[in-house]
Amino acid sequence: MSYQIPQRDTSPHPTFRLHTPAVDFIENRLPEYHEAFDVRRVRYDASQGQFVALIPAPSQSLMVPDASPPPQPRPVPAPIADMTFWDEIFPSAMELLNNETPAQSKHSEEWGIRHLTKWQDVEAKLEKARQVYDFETGSQNVGKVRRKVRSLMDDHHVIAQQATKLVPNSEIAAPIVGVINLMVDTYSKASQVRQEVNSSLEDLPDSFAKMDMYLQSYPKDANIIQASTNLVLAIFKAIENSIKFYTSIQAKRAGIAILTGPQYQVMLVKSLTEMKSCCSELENQARMSFDHRMMGDNDRMFRDLSTIMQRNTVTNMGIGAILHEQQAQTAGVLWIQDMFNCVLSILSDREKNWQPYSPIPSRPVTPQSIQMPELTPRELWSRLGIPNFDETDLQHVASRSEEIFHQDQGRAQQVVTTQLFRNWLGSPNSSKLLVHGDFRVAGDISPFSTLCAVLAHTFRESGRYISLVFFCGRHLSWDEHHGGAAMIRSLIAQLLRQFPGQYFQPDAQMFIQNMDLRNVESLCSLFAYLVGQIPPRTPIICLIDGVNLYETDDYLDDLASVVLSLVSLINDGSRGGRPSLKLLLTSPRPTVEVRRIFDLDPNSLLHMESLPWIGSNLGVGGLQERLASGMQEI
Repeated sequence: MSYQIPQRDTSPHPTFRLHTPAVDFIENRLPEYHEAFDVRRVRYDASQGQFVALIPAPSQSLMVPDASPPPQPRPVPAPIADMTFWDEIFPSAMELLNNETPAQSKHSEEWGIRHLTKWQDVEAKLEKARQVYDFETGSQNVGKVRRKVRSLMDDHHVIAQQATKLVPNSEIAAPIVGVINLMVDTYSKASQVRQEVNSSLEDLPDSFAKMDMYLQSYPKDANIIQASTNLVLAIFKAIENSIKFYTSIQAKRAGIAILTGPQYQVMLVKSLTEMKSCCSELENQARMSFDHRMMGDNDRMFRDLSTIMQRNTVTNMGIGAILHEQQAQTAGVLWIQDMFNCVLSILSDREKNWQPYSPIPSRPVTPQSIQMPELTPRELWSRLGIPNFDETDLQHVASRSEEIFHQDQGRAQQVVTTQLFRNWLGSPNSSKLLVHGDFRVAGDISPFSTLCAVLAHTFRESGRYISLVFFCGRHLSWDEHHGGAAMIRSLIAQLLRQFPGQYFQPDAQMFIQNMDLRNVESLCSLFAYLVGQIPPRTPIICLIDGVNLYETDDYLDDLASVVLSLVSLINDGSRGGRPSLKLLLTSPRPTVEVRRIFDLDPNSLLHMESLPWIGSNLGVGGLQERLASGMQEI
């Protein structure tokens, strides 16, 4: 058995499909007689031997959300001169610098920055001062020697200080040692200031990058703007003091260092400390702005959530209306499918589908003046007024067979390996079997449903059996055909569709004509009577899935009547002249009332919880092969 749609032929040559004259008439001529026979809604499936509805797949456009673009990584900082914040911050900071502290006129003539309007000019002024300090503007040889001496003093001033401790402690050496210590301490202090200036100026690009990002993230935040302005002002002050330090005369710096001692370049050190403090304050203001934005976003999100929920309610109502309309259209297409199949059955080859009845030769009888009209199985099926929903149910279960078998991990398939199942299938006589499962089922079908579908399809494909099937989970209160009456009607309808004869016996016609087809007891009697009309060499397989779902107050009485009637047929099946009837009832959860019928025979009740857990999955194909081998024993 295969539940997959056949693959299309990829050959470049055209494919010709030959159908029976009945199918050809329905597809090409029948629409001319009535517009209801619209062949665009159905197609003929040769593998199933019937017309199947063309139900469009539901649109997935409403269920697939729009894919949001992936988040972009943060770009690298732009060159400092190209950062966008300068136009807003530079003028304000420079104005504050001019108003806050007066500049020395002599110094500002050559090295001042307060008249500059661009950062590039300020940076160039600072770089020029550093070159003066590093002896890069004069003679290259002299500058190289002086830089070398400075480097040696930076590296070895501690050694010189330690060496003074080796000088003998005397009145003559004491002044010399004091001078040496003073000079070493002075140079050490100057070296520390120089290193701190260089370190602080090297951190400026990071400070500018943070400032640029914060101002872009919070463009109208007065706190960020003020903190950025203060930071640039502190940087300008530090640059002014650094330029003053770089451009001062070396001997003068030494004298100041000797005279001031620990207070050497206190203004420069203070400006560098203020610059670091302003940078920390900017980061603190950015954190508070971020927290404020998050609180605002949360409030807005909660307000929008209520609106979204209201819109979702309206959307769900609209989708519900669309689904209801789609279900109505699907039901209409299925009705058209049944109508086409009814016409197909009427027009099909009678010799193949309805073998003519050949009465046993007997002595001539006197012709009757009054003859009853001949009653065919097709006419009786029409009187039942029930569609062929067993085919629809089988298709529904088949579409989920592989998924359910995979989730079940071979638990339901384990039934076919038990001795009780082999006895039920292999016995030449009528037999019954109730299987209790231990599944947690939330939907309308269970792993047992898939097992019954495979059994039904396998028996029907063989052509040697009459296979009847009913899925209780597919016919509950929400379905038009539900309960024990629908169950026995469906079993009778399936039996009539597979009935081997074209007409009933005359005595059967009399019995059927007087039958009340609305009463469950009468329907059970009709089923038993029709079973007696089947040739003895044609076994009947009856599969009922999910019987525990009918153990309710609404369904229990009719269910009991149907099950007792079927069990009675099995008990009477040993009599000659009747076909063997094999009844299989499956229940994903243990039953209570139905079990009482089977308790008297321990060989007819199988509990899955008593079986060991194997965990192997045969799949649909493997299960069919195992069933086919077991069918040879019947």
